[in-house]
Amino acid sequence: AHLGFRSYSALGIYRNVGIVSDDLASLSIEAAGLAGYGTAGQTATLQADTVRFSNPDGIDAASAFSGTTGQGDLSVLAREVELGEGDFTLRGFDASTVTASGQVLGLGGSFRAEAGGGASGHLNLDAGRITVAAGADQAIEAAGNLVTGLPAVTMATAAAALGGKLDLVGASVTHGGRIDMPAGIVT
Repeated sequence: AHLGFRSYSALGIYRNVGIVSDDLASLSIEAAGLAGYGTAGQTATLQADTVRFSNPDGIDAASAFSGTTGQGDLSVLAREVELGEGDFTLRGFDASTVTASGQVLGLGGSFRAEAGGGASGHLNLDAGRITVAAGADQAIEAAGNLVTGLPAVTMATAAAALGGKLDLVGASVTHGGRIDMPAGIVT
């Protein structure tokens, strides 16, 4: 099964909502970003074999988010997480944790966790590897701490593509994971 959400602004997530299924092959979110409206201690969970975040319409995040966002957390669980084209923003999450047993694959654009409304904008990437597609220019940014690590279980993936650029930006960046970028640039 495949499930897709498309918004011409931001997609709002309230409280402890969960899209969780071992049978969901892909979950695709096309929007300026995700707006979290949970309170501290609440966690929104997204789970599928492949989870894809993109903003193909180039919607401006500054105008897409409305109202005061929350302070809950976001958990993404997948074999592969794709950071698609365009700039995709997470707002209203104190900590966002992306766990990919295979890989986090940047396809070009930016993926950022913003602070605001009491949320710190921390981003944790636990992945078998972090890589980008051939020639892609991907930024991964956190207003708070950006931490990479390895998940408890990793899955084999095909060889990483040649070339590409990956920028990791945060209030602090702690790298404990695996970046696989043959002939690529990491900053």
